[in-house]
Amino acid sequence: MEEVVEVKMGSAKSGDLDIQFEGETLEVGTPVFLISDEENVALADGEYTLDESSETIVVKDGLVESMGKEEEVVEEVVEEKELAEEEVVSEEVVSESVSMEVVQKMMDELRAELEGKLSEVIGMNADLKEEVVSLSKQDSTPTIVAAPQQLTSHQRILARIKANK
Repeated sequence: MEEVVEVKMGSAKSGDLDIQFEGETLEVGTPVFLISDEENVALADGEYTLDESSETIVVKDGLVESMGKEEEVVEEVVEEKELAEEEVVSEEVVSESVSMEVVQKMMDELRAELEGKLSEVIGMNADLKEEVVSLSKQDSTPTIVAAPQQLTSHQRILARIKANK
């Protein structure tokens, strides 16, 4: 003996669509579909305003995700959008934070490299200063020893003539 289960079906109009559902009332979580060629086809994702009650239902994956008066649904959609935008902003902040960490690490590495080179230049400068001090203590004028020149008698006479003129 087979048990027969009677399933009550409900329907609601939304413009030209005849939205079908199981049960007497349409609620959140209820599967909704259209009948096409004697076959049930899940209702496409989107918002639908019901003709009789002016309620708006939001359908996702063939199920009623939310429902209410049009203003309530719009407000809910706006809130969901704002939450999604906050997540994007939050992800951007995290991304920016990671980028700042990378930049900070690169700057720290560059600073360490420059400090090493600066220490090297300071050391070279100190060595050069010692060399300059050492060289400055040395006698800088060479001693020139001039040998007396022997003039011939003829040269001595010419030199006296030039001096007397």
